[in-house]
Amino acid sequence: MEKVLGYNLDLTKYGYLQLLDEEKHRNLKDPIDKVKKLGIRVKIFQKKELENQILELSTKFDFETSNVMGLTPVKYGVLGLDCGCLNPDSLARALENEFHKIGGET
Repeated sequence: MEKVLGYNLDLTKYGYLQLLDEEKHRNLKDPIDKVKKLGIRVKIFQKKELENQILELSTKFDFETSNVMGLTPVKYGVLGLDCGCLNPDSLARALENEFHKIGGET
């Protein structure tokens, strides 16, 4: 909406890191490739890269922790570089404005 329609949504880019096991990475490979082709900045990290950059990160879990919390070994990290938080009021005003343009009333 910001680029195409010109609204300022007060987006603060923090980045978002999703940790994936082997199966989740395999299932998300095609969608990740598609968003990259759309120009969305995504960086893929291998397990060793994650461990070197985030020293406190646990990438494998003992049996009890794995069972209780449903955790699986981390093999990849997917970082959405343009992810973040936007101002909900700015989004609501932009949507309301677009709604009015098509004849809607509030």
